[in-house]
Amino acid sequence: MTMNATLEKMTELKFYGMKKAYELSMETGSAKEFTADELLAWLIEAEYNDRQTRKMNRLIKAARFRYMATVEQVNYASHRNLNKNLIIRLAEGSYLKRKENILIVGATGAGYVKQMIM
Repeated sequence: MTMNATLEKMTELKFYGMKKAYELSMETGSAKEFTADELLAWLIEAEYNDRQTRKMNRLIKAARFRYMATVEQVNYASHRNLNKNLIIRLAEGSYLKRKENILIVGATGAGYVKQMIM
C-alpha cells in the first residue's frame, strides 16, 4: 500500500491525529528510528491525544463561555486578595481525585474571592 493510500484511509476512518503523526514521521524520517510496535504505539498515542484535544475544544465551545480565560491570565493584583499558589493548585484538580469539596465564597461578578475553604 502506498503512503497516499494509507493517508486516504486514515482520513476516511477519521484518524486525524494518527494521520498528522504519520505524515510528520515520513517527512522527518523518524519512522525509521522506531520498531514496528513503537511506531504503532506512537501513532495510537497521537490519535488519542488528538481526540482528547478535539473533545475538550468541542466541550468548551458547547459551554458558550462569555469570556475565554485561562488560569495563566488571572490578575493577581494585591487588591484582589488572590493566592496565586492556591489558584494554581486548584487548577491542577488534585482535590477531585481525593474527592474533596471546595467552597469559594464571594460576591458574584465582584472580580475577587473573599475566602477559599478547602
